Amino acid sequence: MKKVNNIKKTMNKYKDLIAHASKEISITELANIQANTPVKTGNLKKSIGTEVQGEGSNTTIVWGSDLIYAPKVEFENTSYLRQTLRDNHDEVVEILKKHLEKTDS
Repeated sequence: MKKVNNIKKTMNKYKDLIAHASKEISITELANIQANTPVKTGNLKKSIGTEVQGEGSNTTIVWGSDLIYAPKVEFENTSYLRQTLRDNHDEVVEILKKHLEKTDS
């Protein structure tokens, strides 16, 4: 009987699934964060971006703005970023589930 080692193939499949899920989460939550961002001039809302870093189990998604006053708005006025991510936790979990269920196919 010939042994087949599918570990690399399976690991690569999971890395791809996590990469696709992370991309969807980053875009979906960016739209949600921007929708909840307070608007005075619109500059803060337009400046918010997202980046997916790492791969596999070391994947990190970052959202934020380079504007100097962004932390003041987030931490002293209205939490638009942290609150949106807290409120949408279930949505993020569902996106992950949707992508990881593809391992059965």
